[in-house]
Amino acid sequence: MRRRMQTVLAVAGIVLGSALAGVAPASAEASPAARHATSASIPESVVTQLESAVQQARKDGRSAAAPVVCYTVHIRDYGWQSPRCNSETAGSVGQNTPIEAILIQTAGTGGFCVNAHLQNTGWQGTRCGADDVQVPAGSTGQAVSVEALDINLGWTRGANTGAQGHVQNYGWQAAQYRDWVRVGTTGENRTLEAVRIWP
Repeated sequence: MRRRMQTVLAVAGIVLGSALAGVAPASAEASPAARHATSASIPESVVTQLESAVQQARKDGRSAAAPVVCYTVHIRDYGWQSPRCNSETAGSVGQNTPIEAILIQTAGTGGFCVNAHLQNTGWQGTRCGADDVQVPAGSTGQAVSVEALDINLGWTRGANTGAQGHVQNYGWQAAQYRDWVRVGTTGENRTLEAVRIWP
């Protein structure tokens, strides 16, 4: 119940706006249409699976203090995938099935921020969460694809983020590792089909 409440609060933060929205890169400002986009509908089972994945990744990590990022994506015509953690591939490769939403939870990173660029809509606006809080980006049930994600892990401690995206008709982009990472493309009408994220 507590975890569900944290997710609900994170979603409410999307609707009401975040006091931390100013940390987004200037190029990632939300378009007027994106500010009114409906957030992803997240079943309780997905919330619970992601929470369990983070707990398991903590146990499997080098130490209890090691940073962990787990994420699950909603794929068009498939639904929510099982969670992936610390650079595992979420999404699909070679199946032409776009990501429509992502749900992220971290531990030991000091918090994180994410912003999604949606097809025919633009940037949704940055949404941030503390460790152990799940934050969604994108939408479900609207057939709107994610084209790009801006991600920052450890925004409270100045840590870098690693990520790599698989883009429609392009393939895997080069892996990046810096404070704000962008995977995918904007202005090219190409969907993001898979993603890897690591602390």
